[in-house]
Amino acid sequence: MYSKRKESFSLANNHTNFKAVAFPREHGSWGFVLEPLVLSLIVAFSPAGLQIALASFLAFLAHQPVRIILRKAASKALKKNAVIFLGIYFFAASFCMFGVIKKTDIHLLFPLAIVLIFMLYFLYLETVNSARNVYAELIGPVAIDLIALTIVLIDGWTVPSAVAFFIVLLNRSVPTTFFIHERLNKLKHHKVKIKRIYYISVAGLIAVIVLAVVDLVPFLSVVAVLLLLVRVITGFAKFAEKLTVKQIGILEFIYGALFVIITAAGYLTGI
Repeated sequence: MYSKRKESFSLANNHTNFKAVAFPREHGSWGFVLEPLVLSLIVAFSPAGLQIALASFLAFLAHQPVRIILRKAASKALKKNAVIFLGIYFFAASFCMFGVIKKTDIHLLFPLAIVLIFMLYFLYLETVNSARNVYAELIGPVAIDLIALTIVLIDGWTVPSAVAFFIVLLNRSVPTTFFIHERLNKLKHHKVKIKRIYYISVAGLIAVIVLAVVDLVPFLSVVAVLLLLVRVITGFAKFAEKLTVKQIGILEFIYGALFVIITAAGYLTGI
């Protein structure tokens, strides 16, 4: 009886270890990764774009085993599993990217070179324990936006239209990074810099309005960005102070989904 219990516990513990190694713990970061990739594939689908999106998602998953390998306190068994998963993710992502490089004009992949530099720098920040700075937290979301930029370029978009799309994406990732950072600070009763978020959000909204006026982005993009500004205003209102971290995360998922749906509708309908 005892041996069966011990074996059951061992299997459960092993499953937990694999889960901890295979998937990033920050569930909020999944939205940052998936939203731009899904949106770019909806408005500019291509086989090469899909392969880039898959490679990017695998690279995102690979961040967790890399983090464990670099962690001094991690056990040998955990690091061994991390090496296995890192190898799986690396070869799968490389296979996807090999197919892209083989059939795509190399100059269209230039944003990916910037992404690589960003991610190497972020990895360095993690090794020196500086990745929790709000500006360091921007690296990942902006890098994913650059990947989405690459996807629309591969689909044949003009450079001005692609850059305008990139600016729309930045209006989701940049203010949201600051918003979440300050919202969590408020929950911890730390000093909060709310005005900075307002300035960034309003400046982004003005930029998207200008792009809509010159017909580089659809009008519904303005609606999507305006919705995010409303989220910032209501997020620091008195009635929102009682929200838990989990509730804030759920609301961000909803806002992110609405941003993708509204923006995609604008590009697909031309409105």
